[in-house]
Amino acid sequence: MSKLSKKFDKALSDLSASGEVTSHKYLLGVSGGIDSITMAELFFRSPLKPSFAIAHVNFSLRAESSDADAEFVREWSADRGIKAHFLKADTKEYAHAHNQSTQMAAREIRYSWFEKLCSEYGYDYICIAHNRDDVVETILLNLTRGSGIKGIGGIPATNGRIIRPLLNFSRQEIEEYAALNRYGHRDDHTNFESHYARNRIRNIIIPEFRKINPSFSATMKHNGEIFAQASQILENLYLQKRDLFCHKDKYGTLHIDTAALAKEGNVGYWLYMILRDFKFNSSQIADIEEAIAEEPGRLFQSEKHTLATTATSLVMLPTSELHPTQTEITGCGRYSFGGRVFELELIEDGGYIKYLNKEGVHCIDATEIEFPIICRSWENGDRFFPFGMKGSKKISDFYKDLKIDCLNKNRIPLLCSNGKIFSIVGLRSDERFRIKDNCRRVLVVKSVN
Repeated sequence: MSKLSKKFDKALSDLSASGEVTSHKYLLGVSGGIDSITMAELFFRSPLKPSFAIAHVNFSLRAESSDADAEFVREWSADRGIKAHFLKADTKEYAHAHNQSTQMAAREIRYSWFEKLCSEYGYDYICIAHNRDDVVETILLNLTRGSGIKGIGGIPATNGRIIRPLLNFSRQEIEEYAALNRYGHRDDHTNFESHYARNRIRNIIIPEFRKINPSFSATMKHNGEIFAQASQILENLYLQKRDLFCHKDKYGTLHIDTAALAKEGNVGYWLYMILRDFKFNSSQIADIEEAIAEEPGRLFQSEKHTLATTATSLVMLPTSELHPTQTEITGCGRYSFGGRVFELELIEDGGYIKYLNKEGVHCIDATEIEFPIICRSWENGDRFFPFGMKGSKKISDFYKDLKIDCLNKNRIPLLCSNGKIFSIVGLRSDERFRIKDNCRRVLVVKSVN
């Protein structure tokens, strides 16, 4: 039994619950390349006799080569009597349909199918053949992308049901084992080209570091483990501190208290921890930190969220919620607009009295209203006659007086009849629609949240 085989068996035992290998079923992600085929060979040759099956995805990205990879894995499995699952996917079409990069699409296709196989066949673990050199490449790649300390922690050995039993193996060890045991594998020719960032790191940059430190990969793997532990410590600290900085209001808007950030210190780091999950990059976060003190009202956009600076906080919403669609309301009932929920109720003969002077409730002379009612966001030039005041006021000035941030202005429902605004829901009604002494029918507008 070779030294590498012993090392593999120990890794597999360490990654399996209670060290019990024989009581689990393993699903191996096998592309046909040297890493995954070596992992499969180690499973097949292991004296621990683990129960395992193969899963191969043909991503249809390299024409005949992709098909040949699938056929190779099929033959390898059949020759050894190993159960194998195969999926052929149109990755480019999936990426286009989901507005993703090809790499992200391939990842989603692969892991969602693996999880489905686990549910269907009862596999306990998904085994991925990442090795120590992959860890180093990932650390360097994430370092260049500004991913923070979590990103330079490398690749975890476990993540849910995913385990990586080759993570402490160097690529050189894997190549030597393959040469010694003379089993075939498939080479992806693109791995030897340096068009992609990861390949440039693998083929050009890492060899230079090895000239400085021949044990560079082992050193970086160890550094990654230290970074990962430090990241977990900082993550726990952030979770303890998060509620000091952030809260969501009843309309779903995230508010980040900039004064609390300043009091805690290290503003840039806390901003990074808060905004990372919303896909703001490090450059944007630096600009946001600078804008806090100098540029209230500035907008920043990530892939799916919009953030605005105000005098006292940062506010953020999903971009899809910033511009609710104008709608026609044809009768009474419950409605939602921009995260605000409100109800319309028509009341006869004085039954409205119980609603007078209630916060968030507007009583409107129904004789002045015609359905359908228009529910919309404010527009430049909009004016209304605030209840209890003489004369008109611009909606923009009204919002400014209430210190409503620029993101939420568009989410406040304005109710209009015959081109006139009669209710800014939850905030103010219009004096022109005041209930008159002889009014018999009243439209009650109730803000629910």
